[in-house]
Amino acid sequence: MEYLCKEVDEKIRVHVDSPEVKDIMKAVDILMHRFVDVLHEFSPATKIDRLQLCGSMAEGTRIWYPTEYLLNDLEFDYIAVMKSLPVSGSFVFKHCCEGAMEVMYEVTDPQSVQDKYVNLHEDIKSRFIEILVKGINAKCEKYFCTGTSGFQSGCKCCTVYMKTGNLRYSIGRGSQIAFVWSSIDKMTVNPFRYNKMLNASPDHAATDMFQIIVDFHPVIEVDISKVQPKDDGTGLPLIKENTYFVFPKHCYPACSNKCWRISTCQTELQLLTETSKEHILAFCVLKFIGQSVELDGYGGYVQQYEAKCVVLNHIKWCKTPYIGAHVCLLQMMKDIYKCGTSFFLQHPVLPYNLHCVLSTREYKYKHTNFHKTLYLLFASQKDIYSINDFLNDNKSLAVLECGMRNERGRSFIDLRSLLTKRNKATPEVVLKELNERYPNYRIDNIMELAV
Repeated sequence: MEYLCKEVDEKIRVHVDSPEVKDIMKAVDILMHRFVDVLHEFSPATKIDRLQLCGSMAEGTRIWYPTEYLLNDLEFDYIAVMKSLPVSGSFVFKHCCEGAMEVMYEVTDPQSVQDKYVNLHEDIKSRFIEILVKGINAKCEKYFCTGTSGFQSGCKCCTVYMKTGNLRYSIGRGSQIAFVWSSIDKMTVNPFRYNKMLNASPDHAATDMFQIIVDFHPVIEVDISKVQPKDDGTGLPLIKENTYFVFPKHCYPACSNKCWRISTCQTELQLLTETSKEHILAFCVLKFIGQSVELDGYGGYVQQYEAKCVVLNHIKWCKTPYIGAHVCLLQMMKDIYKCGTSFFLQHPVLPYNLHCVLSTREYKYKHTNFHKTLYLLFASQKDIYSINDFLNDNKSLAVLECGMRNERGRSFIDLRSLLTKRNKATPEVVLKELNERYPNYRIDNIMELAV
């Protein structure tokens, strides 16, 4: 386990303190602030109080996504804290679904009645990016920019040159803005991208390119003095010392689009930046495990925000953060299993059960046995256990689960029953049966799980 953590740290984790990644982060930040200025020029009534980097690039927990088929190499998360929108006055908030609020704005149309508040629809995020892109394109046209046609030379609006490379705006769509980074020093390499993207920038010194995506979300900072309870008088208690935002994201597929998700991203970022490097590495390994399982397509292990909450809860009570990332990782994996069996995951800042909000609630019972199997697989390792060992075991589990489903029409529970049927056969007999059925996959460690 120590070796696996060491390999993830060296090969999979994006090192935000490296010179080129620092340049990329600075370049993205420069262009994002330029674009906010462009938005203010294009739509003066849209006022952004501040721009803030959040998510894994801010936390230092970004990993290279373990597939060569992903279009983007790096992903950033930015929030635009909105002060006002066109034809809107002050905002008021009302508790509604668990972990969510309705956002209502004052209508300022002089021909409408006064003191009228209406709900702000969550689709505002799509319109936000559309207006931003129109502003960027209009600004680029003034500079005779060719940056949006075949990744050629950009302009002083959409391109910035750094010591280790240059960054150019590509396209904006949905809630994302895409950029292209052309590297000069080539110090940063995506280990999972086997096909190089040939340089198309005007800088003759650049050699290849990265695709960079920015998830850009308009959010509203919650003024606690303007928060109303639910109709029954209840609501989540909010602390004045904390900063809360509401994101335009509803709760359930069947829920109305009035709900905005409450976010404590600023508090979460502070907890992660103040914790030990062992906890950060354990979080990165947990992400790598979850993404690898997802790519093999045999069921979800843990979503990224679930993983973050498990990590943050662990940080709160962990008394030995420096004992090793592998020790904390095993405890986190055990916590994930417990959360699956109890269908309870405490939000790290707000007092509510996160599983009541996440869309993953349906598979929690179904994959509880898989959660336990994966935990025991890691806990049983006594020798050097590498990334390749895990990927091979992961593939074996995927094929076994698929075989169980195809042969018996059931789920991963069948695999657990086969692996633990000591009352009917010895472990050696079960192992022989598995190896005969799936001779091309590594299944030698699986019998350690028969407990």
